[in-house]
Amino acid sequence: LTPARLAALNHGTVRSPISGMEGHIVLGKCRQWAAQVGEIKVAEDSANPVISLQIVGVDTESILQNAAALDNAGNRIRTVRRIICEALGIAAGELHDRHELRWRGTRRTCEVLFRNVRVMKAPDLRNDPGSWQVVIDWPFDEPQYTPLDDRAQLQNFRRTEEPADTLVWLPSFFSSVGQRDLGRLVLLEEVLTGNRLNEYGAHLSQTDREQARALLANQRHQMLVRINDHLLAAYGIGDVDSGAIDHSHELNEHFESLNPRCQLRPPVASQFRGALEELVGQALAAQYPDHPEFRVEAKRPALRRVLEVVERAVAHPEERVDVPPPVRDEMHGIAVPLKLGDMGETHFKLRRHWFDELNLKRARHGRGPMTVGMVRGWIEAPERRGLPRDVQNLVIAVFAALGGYRFVYRGRPLAGAIDKLDDACELRAHELPSAEEYQRAVQRAGEVFDYATVSRLSARSVNELAQAVRAAADRCRARVDELAAALRQRLQRRSLAVADSERLRTVDAALALLSALEGAGDNAVVAALAQAEVPTSAVAMGAVVAGAGGLVSALAPHRWKVLTQLAVLAGPYREQAAAIDAELNGALRHDEHVTPLAATVERCHDQALGLLVDAAQVIEPTPPPVPPVPPVPAAAAARRGTSDVAAGDVTNVLAEIEAAIRATGATRVTVDWKVYSEANGGAG
Repeated sequence: LTPARLAALNHGTVRSPISGMEGHIVLGKCRQWAAQVGEIKVAEDSANPVISLQIVGVDTESILQNAAALDNAGNRIRTVRRIICEALGIAAGELHDRHELRWRGTRRTCEVLFRNVRVMKAPDLRNDPGSWQVVIDWPFDEPQYTPLDDRAQLQNFRRTEEPADTLVWLPSFFSSVGQRDLGRLVLLEEVLTGNRLNEYGAHLSQTDREQARALLANQRHQMLVRINDHLLAAYGIGDVDSGAIDHSHELNEHFESLNPRCQLRPPVASQFRGALEELVGQALAAQYPDHPEFRVEAKRPALRRVLEVVERAVAHPEERVDVPPPVRDEMHGIAVPLKLGDMGETHFKLRRHWFDELNLKRARHGRGPMTVGMVRGWIEAPERRGLPRDVQNLVIAVFAALGGYRFVYRGRPLAGAIDKLDDACELRAHELPSAEEYQRAVQRAGEVFDYATVSRLSARSVNELAQAVRAAADRCRARVDELAAALRQRLQRRSLAVADSERLRTVDAALALLSALEGAGDNAVVAALAQAEVPTSAVAMGAVVAGAGGLVSALAPHRWKVLTQLAVLAGPYREQAAAIDAELNGALRHDEHVTPLAATVERCHDQALGLLVDAAQVIEPTPPPVPPVPPVPAAAAARRGTSDVAAGDVTNVLAEIEAAIRATGATRVTVDWKVYSEANGGAG
């Protein structure tokens, strides 16, 4: 049956001052009985659990009587400590434990010590500086002592010792009912541990022992719930008494602080963990009253993202930047409480709170080397804020960004990382270029490397510019070097004056700039950009840097094989070939933004190929056939002769032939001649 049904079956017997609460009263009574009688079982799976009876004929009391010697002070202490540790969420190990909690968006730890306050010495009540210790006393002691003896020990400490960062949690003592219930729980747990049931239930059969184990386990569960209520009432955070508390020596306050700075208020939590964290939170608030109330947990990744946004705002001329949606909650929850700036709906506006405060403290300290450790001290003075180290690093990094400082550790520059700022690091003024030089460098970087920024002069903006330009230069330096060699070789092969090529001057200037940027520091990059020689125009240099790969391909030898054949064309094609050559030469001389080289080479290649094809298709006309020479009749041949003379005597042979024609009146002449040189042996 459920408690509500049991109350309905006993209508009029169970009375409640509040109508409808009869089932709750029945449930409480049944749980109380179940802790004593194992046959009563109360399920724990709902707010209106099923209550059942398991009737067996096994005497479990005889088993507990056999184990009565196990109910001693040591076992009671271990049982209470285990229950409280489980409620606090800490592992039950030694008597000294650490509990981690979240306070104002930061992770904190406190020492938890279970001791009898009455016998503690002053050194045990004192804790290491910088953290809090919570001493939890037991709800029982030797019969002759009361909770007032524990309080007297604390009062004596306050009179004779210096304040200590220690909280003491004093419980009321259990009454005889509470002591009896605790003793019974101890016996139940000891008997059910390992195989002890076989030892203390040896008088039962194996079957009866198994039934007894189920009954005892049920009793232990119900008694554990009951003891938990007793402990909550004894430690001042529960109102379920059930006669388990001894009111003869009532404590007005269960929570004591050994540091007068911290005045504890009773926690409103209803469980041990919540109460402990609220008490430690009160102590931390008294210790660090100026600690910001972070609405987002200040973890390292979140702090890094906050720093990135703040540094962008430092570099922006208006000190105002747009914040990506995923980071806006972190800016609201961390940057605003830390007074780094104001966060609107979408934009973050920088504040100079820390810059002004730390500069004022530095002025009081005097000029000289400034270390991270010194700045930490200024952050925590005059009132300690208690900022975690990572949050301090964030503040120091923002201060460095606003002041134009850089971190130097053992003579080497160090990036201002959230998790890597040693106290020995120095903050040195960053030697920045002039505003005019920086603006020229930004303009030149935009023209040559397509770099765009609206940042004003700062260490961050100089670093961002240098990193972007160095990366761009590293990507294209090798191709521009190849381009300079290929272009110079092509000009020489075409017999063009190198000095007349604006394109080559631009390529050489771009290569000189890229070489100057290689391995240069941030300020050196700015100087190289601002002072770079620009023989033609920065736009032309940008075209070279952006298109070096394509230009190298356009100058490849295989692209020019057809173009070099234009020189063999003659006749009507010579004029067209000369026009193509002139266009190519112009492209080699002019800058890329004036005459695109790759497009010009491609177009001229197509024109030259067409021209060569047309020239190859022209067929010379076949001359008319020579009519055969009629044979000269033998009788008509008046004269015949053969002469072998030097080239200078040919006229004499001709004169001889003319004389023969006149003498004979011949009308035809047959000529058989051969021209040769004596040097080649008569080869014609």
